[in-house]
Amino acid sequence: MLDPIKEPNFAQSLIETAQAIILTLDPKGRILHFNPYMEAISGYNLQEVQGKDWFSIFLPVDQQQRIKELFLSAIDDIKTKGNINSIITKDGAERYIEWYDTTLKDAHGVVTG
Repeated sequence: MLDPIKEPNFAQSLIETAQAIILTLDPKGRILHFNPYMEAISGYNLQEVQGKDWFSIFLPVDQQQRIKELFLSAIDDIKTKGNINSIITKDGAERYIEWYDTTLKDAHGVVTG
């Protein structure tokens, strides 16, 4: 019997089926990936926004600077958690989300997202 945790696609399957937003940004705040749940919540498919600035697409203008500062703190390895702000969906609706961050690093310790 195969162990599902050791299967190479197990983590990707979890990301793709999670009923939570999973989003990765590069160190400049450009969208690298998000899961189908984010597509359902936002109305955007990944291909529409991949490589574009998260802050200018999804955040209300009056929240962009504050959230960008939190993001930059995360890039500097200062963990933030329990952040609540709204995002703007493709149809212009405002949805409140709570989010936590994790800094992603390569094998050399360089921040990748």
